[in-house]
Amino acid sequence: TYLERLKNGEGRNARAPMMAAAKRVRSIVAELLEEVAGTVRPWESPAHANAVVRIAQELRAAAGVVHGQASDLVLRAARLEAEWQGVLLAKSLPVQFDFARVPEAQLAALVRRPVDGKPLADWTDGIAQFGLGGVKEALNRGLTRGAPVGEIAAEIRSVLDVSTRAAETITRTAVTHASSGARQEFAEQNAD
Repeated sequence: TYLERLKNGEGRNARAPMMAAAKRVRSIVAELLEEVAGTVRPWESPAHANAVVRIAQELRAAAGVVHGQASDLVLRAARLEAEWQGVLLAKSLPVQFDFARVPEAQLAALVRRPVDGKPLADWTDGIAQFGLGGVKEALNRGLTRGAPVGEIAAEIRSVLDVSTRAAETITRTAVTHASSGARQEFAEQNAD
């Protein structure tokens, strides 16, 4: 129950930097659309190139915050789980037994251990890459079709919502990864 609460709460917290970045990205897109209105081939304009650079910076910065939060969370969750394993086993055994603690270095190593095949940094970088790719595609598709501003904005909002949900999912998965890894480390430390 506590682990689920931690995952849910921290998952919601991971949404905040992405939501803030999404708001700034929508503002950048709105400025761009206003600036290039009525121009021929707006997707080739310096204003478009500048907007894409700014959008990339916003999304990468937000993904960096998510990565930092998730890394700290992995270590915190691993510490809590390793401690909990000792408490749980001590209460369930009919005799007094002192369990070996998991060294801090081993718990810290969980931050670098791949999560579902990839390092945590790759997962969080993927949030920014997906968001940037999706925003550029939606923007360019809308500009080439001459779509109304509202339609372009709605498509971009949808892409950014996916990135925000991805940040939450990655964070929740990182907590599960930390908990599982800490249980394994605790078991190895107390194999006797």
